[in-house]
Amino acid sequence: MLVEFVAGGHVKDRPRPPAEACERYEAIRSEALPGRATADLIGKVMATWKQT
Repeated sequence: MLVEFVAGGHVKDRPRPPAEACERYEAIRSEALPGRATADLIGKVMATWKQT
């Protein structure tokens, strides 16, 4: 099974079942903020850092 991610990919000789991989991905994705909300949060944090 080939596993790809942002930094590259690699082949696994003992892959987890695809359903398990999908469940884990969806669990992480469900916690992520939408892109605009992420950018807003980063901007707010940067502003607080500049004040200190």
